[in-house]
Amino acid sequence: MELGYVLVIRRTNKNSVKVVNKITLICHHGGPRDKRLVGPPKRSNKIDCPFTLEGRPGRDGGWRVTVKDLRHNHDPTADLHGNAYARQMTEEEKEYVGNQSDHGLYLRQILVNLKHEFPGNLTQRGDITNFLKSKRRSCQAGRTPMQVMFSLLQDKNYFYQFTTNSKNGQLENLFFMHPTSMTLWRAFP
Repeated sequence: MELGYVLVIRRTNKNSVKVVNKITLICHHGGPRDKRLVGPPKRSNKIDCPFTLEGRPGRDGGWRVTVKDLRHNHDPTADLHGNAYARQMTEEEKEYVGNQSDHGLYLRQILVNLKHEFPGNLTQRGDITNFLKSKRRSCQAGRTPMQVMFSLLQDKNYFYQFTTNSKNGQLENLFFMHPTSMTLWRAFP
C-alpha cells in the first residue's frame, strides 16, 4: 500500500485436510472489465491489471513467493483514502473501536482516538459505522431487540423490573436502574 498498489487474494488452494498449499495475490485492479452488452455497465475498478504473485508454504514454516507478473497497466494510486481494501481495519483496530464504543464515545471521538493510536490508519467514519452495525448484528444473533436489551441489562448488573399485558404478553412497563444509582439510592433513601 505504501507504494500505491493494493494486493488482494485472488485464489486460495487447500489440500484434503484444509491446509493452504497455494495462494495467489493480484492487484486490486486485476480481473476482467465489465463487458455486459445489456444494461448499464457495472461500477468496478477492474482493468485487467496483470500483476500476479503466487505463494506456497516453505519447508521452514515460512512462505516461498514466486513472481508471475510484475507489470501493472496503471499508475500507482497517490491517495488510498478512497480505497476500501486499504481502509480495512486490523483485528487490533476493530477491538480498539469496539472498546471505545462500549465506553460510550461518539463516533467522531472514536475516529480521532483511532487515528492517534494507530498512525497511518486510513479508516473513515463510514467504515467505523459499518463495523459497529455488523458488531451489533452479530450480538443480536437472531434475538429480538427486547431480548437483547434484557440480556444487556442482566449482563451489566442493572436492577430492572417489568410488567406485561396478561392478555397478549406484550411489555407494558419497564423500569431499570444503573447499579451505582441503586447503591446511592439505598445509601440515601
